[in-house]
Amino acid sequence: MVSASWVFLDEHFKLRSNYKTLFEQQIEPAVKKYQDIIIAFYSQDEPYMNGLEHTPQVSIEEMNTQLETMGSFMKSKFPQIPIAVIFATKALYDPALLKKIVLPPSHDWFGMDCYDSFLWCGKKSIPQGYDIIKDLMTKATNLDGKKRWLMAVPPSGHPMRDSTFTLHDEDGVLSQLSDYKKFVASEPLFKVVIPFIWQSFNEWKGTRDLPRAKAEYQKFFQEFTN
Repeated sequence: MVSASWVFLDEHFKLRSNYKTLFEQQIEPAVKKYQDIIIAFYSQDEPYMNGLEHTPQVSIEEMNTQLETMGSFMKSKFPQIPIAVIFATKALYDPALLKKIVLPPSHDWFGMDCYDSFLWCGKKSIPQGYDIIKDLMTKATNLDGKKRWLMAVPPSGHPMRDSTFTLHDEDGVLSQLSDYKKFVASEPLFKVVIPFIWQSFNEWKGTRDLPRAKAEYQKFFQEFTN
């Protein structure tokens, strides 16, 4: 999956004036070379909350427009490559914010991330959060007839120090994986599984450094792709 946000949005989450040139120079050559193994473009991580929590704010309406501009341009270059985006639960759980979200027509895969309990992640469970995304997908499909898919984002790492997250160790990661496996198996709209995180960084330990979790994820991927 190719993360493309950095060529489109600046440090203030505003669309760059030269995004076309940056994409054509920095991303397009590599994608042409490796497009047979690229599964998707990743437009922006948690776009709505990143925009709203920045100073100055980027409104949901403006982010809707920016995401579609990004997606449409990438589709014009590589129409066969899906475009994915992951939402923060804060945006999905707030009715006032949710009613402003319009899924960008150019995008194909939609997911959410949460690093607390599977059954109580903020105000709702993980499945309840995905129900909200499914409702957004249905509204979008009713308008244009396009098929859209879900993207599972299980937390595959844990903080190395005490934190407010319920994930504290490898056993917690394995427990979350067990819940996600059952959930993914029960929902036919899941197209892809993108665990976060693989490599350790800052104060997070990733799957690569969790031997039992790494083995279980490898088995899960084999089962899912078959």
